[in-house]
Amino acid sequence: MPDNFADINNHVLVSVIIPSYNTAEYIHRAIESSQRQTHSNIEIIIIDDGSKDDTLKIAKGYAEKDSRIKVIHQDNAGVSSARNHGMREANGEYYVFLDSDDWLEDDAVEVLLDAQTEHPDKLIAANYYRGMIDNVKRIANDAGIQSCSLSIEEVAESFCGIWKKGFGMFSFHSLWAKIFRADICKKGIIFPEGIAYSEDAVFVLDYVHETGGAFYINKIVMNILIRSDSATHTTSVHENVLKNLQSQKAAYNLMINHPKNSQQIRKLLIISRSIEIGIYLGKMLKGEADQTELIRAREYMMESSYEFLTCRKISLKRKLPFICKVYFPLPLSKALFNSLQIIKRIRDKMRKK
Repeated sequence: MPDNFADINNHVLVSVIIPSYNTAEYIHRAIESSQRQTHSNIEIIIIDDGSKDDTLKIAKGYAEKDSRIKVIHQDNAGVSSARNHGMREANGEYYVFLDSDDWLEDDAVEVLLDAQTEHPDKLIAANYYRGMIDNVKRIANDAGIQSCSLSIEEVAESFCGIWKKGFGMFSFHSLWAKIFRADICKKGIIFPEGIAYSEDAVFVLDYVHETGGAFYINKIVMNILIRSDSATHTTSVHENVLKNLQSQKAAYNLMINHPKNSQQIRKLLIISRSIEIGIYLGKMLKGEADQTELIRAREYMMESSYEFLTCRKISLKRKLPFICKVYFPLPLSKALFNSLQIIKRIRDKMRKK
């Protein structure tokens, strides 16, 4: 990297956009990690999405002491609306999105901006830590994948966890650990309002269609907090699971029908949609979900399974979980699912030995 990159980048304004909703317990860390950035030419835009706790009060307290912080309040309209509002208010040449319960490494913006300067026509994505709320130990997201370029097709492959380069848990379909060019976003790339889950995947797909691909750097820039009580990760609050499933289905339908998709990208997204719906249906089968909700979820599964099975040649063993979830009576389907989970756990233990 040329020696003058750092000097050039010091003059570049980067907008850190933080949507917030009832995260008074965590937002201190998100704001303070943004303030500590080694790249000091930033603005921090906090969009309070109708919080009912002390989130707004806390954010305003920080803004009174730091002129780089701008706090915007809006009636509760969802995370997509909040992020879109943040982009409209942003003055930066680049955007970094940060959820209010996550936090940045001190050099995150500098690392991302340097990589963007070196690869100006790519979506820049980096590595991150992830961990549970009560777990002090942070776990790096991937297992040593080297920095590399990705085509749009490879980004789509990562959506369904089958990227040939070996990524396991990496989330190219999320906003985590990425930087976005404002001039590209201003071409009309926004978050779909009315979709509360996987809305960031729609945004990323739109963006990579404009950039023609991505560049991954294996440097940790962010910390992702996995909260067991969040609507995304809970397996006990079935109305949230079903709501997320409905939202994810709508998001994937938008992506699958993107006018710039190649046939290969469309197939990959169909596969990803079916996998994600299967995961959510699995969560519902493992708990005591309402029968009406289960029937609705299985209808979604049936819709996606037909397309999924025609998109890929897969063995009967891999088709079996889908067939069980779609076609068998609910009690039998649940029993078979639980049996498959037990077999999988036993197999995994044996492999570790």
